Amino acid sequence: MATGYIEVFNAQDRVALKKLLTQFRTILDMAFTAYTMIGAGLTPALLTAFLWKRVTTAGGVASIATGMGVTLLITIINSFGETPLIPFDYIVLPAAGLSIAVLIIVSLLTPPDPKEKWEMFYEKDVELRDAIEEFE
Repeated sequence: MATGYIEVFNAQDRVALKKLLTQFRTILDMAFTAYTMIGAGLTPALLTAFLWKRVTTAGGVASIATGMGVTLLITIINSFGETPLIPFDYIVLPAAGLSIAVLIIVSLLTPPDPKEKWEMFYEKDVELRDAIEEFE
């Protein structure tokens, strides 16, 4: 019988999706997971982009995907077991650690981004006395 819509998920998919969507006990748990994903995924790539000239776009993207993916994976695994794989408050540690490791490894294994892409974010090297004279 036609119902007027296309069935996207079968019965098994709907059970898994419901489990995924209802795994959080409170809204605070959901927000904590979201902030962990941002903290573990985006923060290492963002900070490194300003502090390390050798970081590459591929390294940054891989870092973000790893941090967010590890956070999500551990959260999902924790929802299926009686005892969590990693306590909820400490999920950020392996996620951020792997994110940083992937950022460094991928950046070193890929060719450097062209200087024109990143040089505008760094000031030119100057002597201290030149900088002082500029403000006098």
